[in-house]
Amino acid sequence: MGFLSKIQRHSFSYLFDEASKDAFFAPVVDDLVRYGYDIRRSFKDGLGAYAPYALEIEQLQTAERYEQFLSEFKRKHDAGDVVARLRFFFWNGRAVNAHIFLHELMHFYQDMFGLYFSPLKEEGVFPVKLDARSTIMLILFNEAWAETQALRSSWALKEQGFDLCWEGALRSCDWKDLAQSYADDLISGMSEQEAAARLFLRWYEGDHREAYEKHALFVFYKNEERFRADLQDKDYLSFYRCLHLSALLSRLPEDETHQFLQFIDINDTHIFYPQIDLNDFVRSDNTDINDIRIGAPPYLFRQAKSGEC
Repeated sequence: MGFLSKIQRHSFSYLFDEASKDAFFAPVVDDLVRYGYDIRRSFKDGLGAYAPYALEIEQLQTAERYEQFLSEFKRKHDAGDVVARLRFFFWNGRAVNAHIFLHELMHFYQDMFGLYFSPLKEEGVFPVKLDARSTIMLILFNEAWAETQALRSSWALKEQGFDLCWEGALRSCDWKDLAQSYADDLISGMSEQEAAARLFLRWYEGDHREAYEKHALFVFYKNEERFRADLQDKDYLSFYRCLHLSALLSRLPEDETHQFLQFIDINDTHIFYPQIDLNDFVRSDNTDINDIRIGAPPYLFRQAKSGEC
């Protein structure tokens, strides 16, 4: 690690201290530290960024070859060659960074459970993957969930006497209105779980939704470019899958923190279906998401840690 990187890493140590005070994020911080990370300032990543991705490997034709791949991944990870990359806008203050860190931590948590369904990229193989509509629905769901949990934990920390993350939420140009609406609901006497559900749904009502949908479609399009060379004139429709958000929820870990989702009609297509035009993109009716071979490094890390692979 270079001298400048060491300085930047040290300058962000307070973020870990703040997040570790929260009951939900404390174990996520532990996982991030064990996994490894590179954290820096950036001039181009908005308030902050954590970018999920999938590994690229040679073709895995047998179960034995897949086991070899997992062993090689573990070796590279243990050598420090695989880390999570987090970026924060250069001009953020400490408070805004403290709140945004919780948001980006949530994305790392989601990635550990394979909740981006990032397909493993095997050489010469077009992977089973989500269609365009499902990709957009999933990315928006993860974004809404990440900010909901970041605000919930920021408020919980404030209630314990640690104000920095909540102060950052109120100073954030993106999330201050959501923060205030959540606070108003709690102050009115609403239960925290119901207030969290209302917060989650309000995320979808914001002006930012259009930009997130366009970004999600861009992600799908770039992945199409990346994988298309391996299609080799096959029936491409058979490789796509349709995600129902209820199936996504069944993959979440059992944690009382997530129980606010029971207040939400996850099948409400008016709320969750993309609002941008997708007529030029393929849509699948196949809902067998278990066919997707996930290649996200944090997911593989969690599998190895739990002895599942």
